[in-house]
Amino acid sequence: DSCPPIAAVSPGDALMALGRPVLVVPPGTDRLSASRVVVAWKNTLQSRRAISDAMPLLKLADQVQVIQVTDTANRAELDDVVAHLALHDVNATGIQRAADRAGTAAAIMEVA
Repeated sequence: DSCPPIAAVSPGDALMALGRPVLVVPPGTDRLSASRVVVAWKNTLQSRRAISDAMPLLKLADQVQVIQVTDTANRAELDDVVAHLALHDVNATGIQRAADRAGTAAAIMEVA
């Protein structure tokens, strides 16, 4: 990943390392409605915390896509996250992608 000279870290690295909500917007964005939100999910303490911390924003969104990049076809964990969000009145759907050579961050950015 190339990093713009002004940024200290690439968005992909931030997504994978922070364990906190990360808001990525296109350059030149001067207004944000957050009507569509993408959540990257991995069953870790950091992901659970990020969803909890982002809940106020998720509740405002018209549509939330929860993305899981995994080597298995088992959707139970992803479906549990979507059900949890539904309990908080979040309109969420789950998207599962297979892990490949491009890497997890690339798969998340592609869906986003």
